[in-house]
Amino acid sequence: MTRAQEYRCGWLDNPSPGNYWLIDRDAVWVIAEQGGKRAENSEFLTPTDESEFVNMNHGYGYSCACISAETDENHHSVNSIIFYKQLPLIRCNTDRDLEHRNLDFNQDTRSK
Repeated sequence: MTRAQEYRCGWLDNPSPGNYWLIDRDAVWVIAEQGGKRAENSEFLTPTDESEFVNMNHGYGYSCACISAETDENHHSVNSIIFYKQLPLIRCNTDRDLEHRNLDFNQDTRSK
């Protein structure tokens, strides 16, 4: 197993409980899988600015972020989060190395 401490920026996806990954220009980095492996300190990956978070599924969705982490490069997995910073969504959406995403969608979870 090749381990390295890396600084990576990209889309931080949390589509459902227990599932987290970071998609950067190099790979999809698995941070946590429901019922499976979970990187140390991954509980700190909550959005710090709700206006810069796209809510796709009752509180689950995606944001733009940078992490410093211990990774397993062979398996594209994250073993431990050292640092996390949420970035403006536009930062990832204008990065030519990342997929363009719909930032207009935001599920309203308030009861009507």
